[in-house]
Amino acid sequence: MNIQVTPVVFLFVLSAAATAVLALISWRRWKSPAAPYFTLLFAAATLWNLGDAGEFLSVSPAAKFTFVCVEYPGMVAVPVAWFLIILYYTGNSRYISRKNIAFLSLIPVLTLALVWTNPLHNLYYTNIVSVIEQGMFVGVYLHAPLFWPCIGYSYALSVLGLGLVVSRLSSSHAIYRNQMAILLMACAIPLVANIVYVAGWGPVPHIDLA
Repeated sequence: MNIQVTPVVFLFVLSAAATAVLALISWRRWKSPAAPYFTLLFAAATLWNLGDAGEFLSVSPAAKFTFVCVEYPGMVAVPVAWFLIILYYTGNSRYISRKNIAFLSLIPVLTLALVWTNPLHNLYYTNIVSVIEQGMFVGVYLHAPLFWPCIGYSYALSVLGLGLVVSRLSSSHAIYRNQMAILLMACAIPLVANIVYVAGWGPVPHIDLA
């Protein structure tokens, strides 16, 4: 398999290392009620980053799609984990139950199934091509009809979580307002970056900087 080594790969590897350390720290504090959700978030982000690194190491569309399949479990888990963290952090932990977690995971599981079986039906991606952009081979993923409700669900969870944090800002102590502001930025920045990528408005075409 042909590979390419670019600075983008090292950025993904560095990010994966950071999130892996955070996942380990969260796991070691497992007795904390919120630790499982933080562990899930950072473990999912690590898998997403590693999959992206493999995707940008690859040259052919087939190899890139293989790493897309690797990263997608992490990608679809991130919004769910984020939303669970926000429910806990904003005092809504009563809504966290196995039943509700299973309900929140339905669309992510369906999304994962669509991606993994896409070569059979092309309902998630109509085609995947590899093009040269700024001296490197990048994957261009042409979206099929079922891509949009799946990505829309992830955006909806992220925005709903942002709304819950904003609703608590004014009634919280100053120190907690600072923490909530950090949470807002931690979600808003990658969310906007991903929207820009999906819409094709990014400064670096076909590279998801989320």
